[in-house]
Amino acid sequence: MMKKSILFSALVAILFSAGSFGAFAQNKKIGHVDLSEIIALMPEKAQADTAISKYSQELENEYFAMEKELRDMMADYEANKASRSEGMNKLKNEKIAAKQQEMQQFAQVTIQQELQEKQYKLTLPILEKAEKAAKDVAKEKGYAYVFDRSQGTMLVWDDADALDIDVKKKLGLPTTAPAAPKEK
Repeated sequence: MMKKSILFSALVAILFSAGSFGAFAQNKKIGHVDLSEIIALMPEKAQADTAISKYSQELENEYFAMEKELRDMMADYEANKASRSEGMNKLKNEKIAAKQQEMQQFAQVTIQQELQEKQYKLTLPILEKAEKAAKDVAKEKGYAYVFDRSQGTMLVWDDADALDIDVKKKLGLPTTAPAAPKEK
């Protein structure tokens, strides 16, 4: 009899918990959006892509100018090698090696960094605009959470449901600053 009473109490508790969870789930709407797809459709994205492509071409042209300068230096070295002193040839050879190293640095680091910075500068406002639109729609439609399917990141959240401080306490971490990202 006692086992039946405990079993019944446990069953009631489980049903009650499931019922309150169901009510919670109904009160907190969760949505999703694919920001990559939306951004791809934005006119600003096409403009940014064009500007990035143009900038890439400018960097490539700069590299080709450096390459031409190196070829000219090498041709001069070979053409006048016999008429120059050994010390002058050594100096010219060092200048050629320095130019080769400069070109390698430019190709491997500068171009990549410059393009990344340009892309970031041009695409960040587009991403922010799309995120703001998603946040505005979520607020208008009563969504508490919106996930970006293309990134797996949360765009909208309810601060009342943040568990950051409790988790920090559990781990023995300082709880002075909230971990939730700031609205942009």
